[in-house]
Amino acid sequence: MNKNRFIFAFTFIVFLNVSAALSQSKDLTTRFNENTFRAHIKFLADDLLEGRSPGTRGGNLAANYLAAQLQLLGAKGAGANGSYF
Repeated sequence: MNKNRFIFAFTFIVFLNVSAALSQSKDLTTRFNENTFRAHIKFLADDLLEGRSPGTRGGNLAANYLAAQLQLLGAKGAGANGSYF
């Protein structure tokens, strides 16, 4: 799978999980905050993640960060034994 297709697929899956978690809340304002969303984007776009290419240190940091955020939202992992990977 080429890099762009991987990034698109990964992003799509993350947004599906976040959308599902948000739809369970009757009041979305309690689950979504613009400043929090901006902070997530700022971290994921930071040079610290070195471009986030799969298999790199930056890619692993981004993947672990997203997995932790999904876990905090209560999304269930679809990987082996409930993993997010």
